[in-house]
Amino acid sequence: MGRKVRIPTAVTLGSHTFVVRRVTAEALERRAGCPAYGLFLPENQEILIIEQGQRGKGPSASLCLQTYFHELAHALLWTMNHKDYLNEKVVDQLGHLLKQAQETAI
Repeated sequence: MGRKVRIPTAVTLGSHTFVVRRVTAEALERRAGCPAYGLFLPENQEILIIEQGQRGKGPSASLCLQTYFHELAHALLWTMNHKDYLNEKVVDQLGHLLKQAQETAI
């Protein structure tokens, strides 16, 4: 158990293809308006994820992966036209479950 899961460069949900881009902390903060690890931009069909840290600085690979699944949860709910796509508690719980499902799949 515990397979390697990677962050894709794009993901299709329904009729929408979301480009997944790794960006610097500075670029992400400019887009989000505050410090963040990730950002879902439905108007651009884009998911931004902070770049992984190098030599012990910055976010870990695990944190970047969790951030991807969190932003994917936003995208899933938005694609479903679900009222909770901006509800951070719901999105975070769904993101954790998606990550666990992927990592424990046999």
